[in-house]
Amino acid sequence: MTPLVSAKCTCGALQFEASTAPVTQMICHCTDCRAATGRPSCLTAFFHKGLSAIHGPQTAMRFVAASGARTERVACSQCQTVMFDTSEGFPELIGVIAAVIEPPFVAQPVCHMWVSSRVAGCPIDDGLPQHSRGLPR
Repeated sequence: MTPLVSAKCTCGALQFEASTAPVTQMICHCTDCRAATGRPSCLTAFFHKGLSAIHGPQTAMRFVAASGARTERVACSQCQTVMFDTSEGFPELIGVIAAVIEPPFVAQPVCHMWVSSRVAGCPIDDGLPQHSRGLPR
């Protein structure tokens, strides 16, 4: 596969490659994403699983997200950089934390999710649609 998009953890041991651009990109303000990244929000780019590959040592944490979906968050087992997210809510996609995606990737989020959980004092003023919880069905 000739990657169009690539990502790697801090130590470089865990790597991601996708042969296509992301399906979508969203900024999440939920407590799970904040805990995983240590940031007030988390931009995630979603890719088709079948058009991407993961190489290297990984550790998975499984939990039930606030949406009720069983979720798996994956980090490098060597440096503990959180890199991926998969969920039964979107079984054909893998979410990649945008902070680990290498240039020339350009962030193009389409919305904010879980703004009801956002950190107080962190305004959202980019004009993107805001969803109190997850995406509307």
